[in-house]
Amino acid sequence: MTASLHYTFRILVKAGVFLLVFQRTAFTVSAHPPRLQKATASISSAYASDLLAQADAAFDQERYNEAADAYRQVFLIDPSNRHAASRLGWCYNEQKRYAEAEWPLKDAVRLDPSDEKSRAELGFAYRRMERFQEAAEAYHDLLTVNPNSATAYYGLGWIHNERGEFRDGINSLLEALRLDPWRAEAYRELGYAYRQERRYREAVEAYTRAVLIEPNDASLLRSLGDVYFSDLKQYDKALEAYKKSVELDPKNATAQYKVGWTLNELARFDEAVAPLMGSIQLAPDEVEAYNELGYTYRRLQQSESAIDIFNTSLKMNPDSAVPHFGLADVYFYNLQRYEEAIDQYRAGLRINPKDGDALRNLGAALNALAKYDGAIDPVELPPNR
Repeated sequence: MTASLHYTFRILVKAGVFLLVFQRTAFTVSAHPPRLQKATASISSAYASDLLAQADAAFDQERYNEAADAYRQVFLIDPSNRHAASRLGWCYNEQKRYAEAEWPLKDAVRLDPSDEKSRAELGFAYRRMERFQEAAEAYHDLLTVNPNSATAYYGLGWIHNERGEFRDGINSLLEALRLDPWRAEAYRELGYAYRQERRYREAVEAYTRAVLIEPNDASLLRSLGDVYFSDLKQYDKALEAYKKSVELDPKNATAQYKVGWTLNELARFDEAVAPLMGSIQLAPDEVEAYNELGYTYRRLQQSESAIDIFNTSLKMNPDSAVPHFGLADVYFYNLQRYEEAIDQYRAGLRINPKDGDALRNLGAALNALAKYDGAIDPVELPPNR
């Protein structure tokens, strides 16, 4: 059928959606609406295919923001495109936009219930949002699709650990590792669970295996060092782990601090100064390194340096007992200035009245000044006695 007044059309793309804009023409053409619709659909499909290729290229190059924009446009053009929905949710997870990842991942699973990757990414998004029940359900759903999914068992183990269910966490993580023995993150999480259960030897084994798989992961080495240092008191092995961590991540203030602290525990005070100073330079607002350096100087008989450092720490954190006790120890052990030691011990004990070392030293300082009545129960003494 021929009409005397017809329309041509042009395609505009705005916000990822095709807009067909029809324009009146001054000439007569044959109008065939079905053909027009078919042509429009063909152009939309071609444009979507081109956008999808661009999105995949950006995704492969880890340009997730650019990829997400393109996948979103594709999905708005073609809501049945499962690949675009899945990749869009994945991009959001990579950008830590977990709440936004939920809807495209749910759509991907709806479009293809066998899509393991989308189910795994959905579980990941939920657990990062601390919606642990929904995360667990997503992982259990993944196991119905693939009973041998190491990702699902790892995710469940992580959730158990977050909930304080460490024995269940261990069981899930061991199953994940049975299915995928090269999963370093599962060994890391297993080491954490063992440590919480006070199974320190097994924690060391788990962290060691993780390090073998990911030898350049400085945080794994710090976790291994923490078990040796805090739990097993094996300071030589802790030092080895911490030093390797610093080699991999020399700008990590915590690692530098732990190297210095471990050297102090080994009575290698001369060596401890440099890493503790390094920690302070990297993180000048972290008070722990100042206190440890003050202790180092005291043990090196550098009393004035120790006093300066402890006073700096006290200005930074006046509500802490630690710098008071540090100053008191310098006055008591190094300088035998007992009156000043007594003042600082008392100041610290007002904040932390249960510190046994401070109580004993306060009593000893009072005895040294022949104040025997005060030494019997120093905590109860009035502040200026």
